[in-house]
Amino acid sequence: MTTSRGKILTFANPKGGVGKSTLSCLITAMLEWSNKYSSIQLVDADKQGSSVSLLQRICKNVPCSHYPISYEHDKLNLILLSQLIENTRMKQGNVLVIDTPARPGQEGIDLFTKSHAIIVPVSNTLAELPPTLDCVKTLDSIKARFKKIHTHIFVLPTNIHPHQTHLDDFFNYFYAASYPP
Repeated sequence: MTTSRGKILTFANPKGGVGKSTLSCLITAMLEWSNKYSSIQLVDADKQGSSVSLLQRICKNVPCSHYPISYEHDKLNLILLSQLIENTRMKQGNVLVIDTPARPGQEGIDLFTKSHAIIVPVSNTLAELPPTLDCVKTLDSIKARFKKIHTHIFVLPTNIHPHQTHLDDFFNYFYAASYPP
C-alpha cells in the first residue's frame, strides 16, 4: 500500500502510564514489519525517552529520535519536531509515529493536531477518564477552530481488567459527554 503523502500518527494523553509508549512502539514495529511503507520513524517527545529504548529492543532497524518537549525544555525541539512532521508529509510512503509527553503544553497540542490521527489510550478508571475527555474536547475545539476534518481522534481503551466483560460504561462516558441530552 502506497500513500499519496506521508502519514503522522500521534499517541497522546495528558495522563502518564496509560500505554502511550508501549502502543507507539508496537504500532511502529508492526508498520515496519508490514513492509508496506518506504520509511517508518519514531519520535519520543517525552523527557523519559522510554520509547526509544523499547523500540530498539523489539525492532532495531527503525530510526528513533528523542525530542523532549515540555516546559523544562526550550522551543528548539518543538521546531525540530514541526520540521520533521512537514518533511514526512512531503514524502510518499513515509510514516512518522510520535509518542507524546503526559503534559505537552498548548504549543505541543497545537503541533500534534498536524497529525493525521491521534490515538488516545486510556484505562477505564475515574482517575483517567475526566482528563482524557478534556484532552479530546481540546483537540476537537482546535479542529473546529481551524475547520479541519483531520486530525482523526481515536480513544483506545487499555489496561482492561480480565474480569471486565464489557466496556459499556467506558463508551457511555465518552458518548454522553460528546452528545449531551
